[in-house]
Amino acid sequence: MTKLRGLPAVAACAAMLVMLALCRPAAAQESNIDDWIRFSGYIWILRNTEEPAGPMNNRFAGDGRSVVLNPDKSLTLTLSRQGTRYYGGEAVLSRALGYGTYIFRVRTGLERLDPNLVLGLFSYSNRDKKGFDEVDIEFSAWGMPDLPVRGQYAVQPYSLDGHLSLFDLDPGGGMTSYSFDWGKDRIEFLSWKGYGPRPATGSPSILSAWTFAGVRDMPDPRRASICMNLYLADKPGPAGSGLTSVVIDSFQFLKK
Repeated sequence: MTKLRGLPAVAACAAMLVMLALCRPAAAQESNIDDWIRFSGYIWILRNTEEPAGPMNNRFAGDGRSVVLNPDKSLTLTLSRQGTRYYGGEAVLSRALGYGTYIFRVRTGLERLDPNLVLGLFSYSNRDKKGFDEVDIEFSAWGMPDLPVRGQYAVQPYSLDGHLSLFDLDPGGGMTSYSFDWGKDRIEFLSWKGYGPRPATGSPSILSAWTFAGVRDMPDPRRASICMNLYLADKPGPAGSGLTSVVIDSFQFLKK
């Protein structure tokens, strides 16, 4: 298990809950193939489920409910409600893109996210392979209202030392870019203020950075699709003390 150096006990407990969220279903297989949208120039399949499923026993609703394509071409993921049931939102890219830089530009200040919600920006493959070629950027307080919302970078399998890195969010919020540059021998995570190009090392706009490297069995982006989701962290509903919607202005892929 990854060592969480320098974290207080309560934060370490929260990180344990983070790890429970890192097992994904084959979302696209559960969805109606007719439920799709075009966002940032790509086709995305929207997940629809009526029975609780992973992650964390959530239900998901598609176009116009928990996933909304806005007039300005941005995308909103929201926790919707129908009767007593809550539905998360998930969009899955229709194809794998391969080696390159993946950038998510998020308008919402994620430090204001409801503590019971999780936002995931990640890759996933349903192939029978350890780790599922999964690379994660996630944000949550993991259902602990006394903890701040934090971010994490992770590469499956998360339980190995050096596969998980936690980071603090910008208290000023606002538009932020989150990315990973996926190469054959390393994955370089980077988050920065604004929507400018990926900044150089040492730039004051950088909020967090982490490099995953030095392993023999790297995940392969040629087998995995990009996913974006918003869901409950194993809770019956939102805590009511934060945002339950996230606006993503764009997704960008720069091929190597």
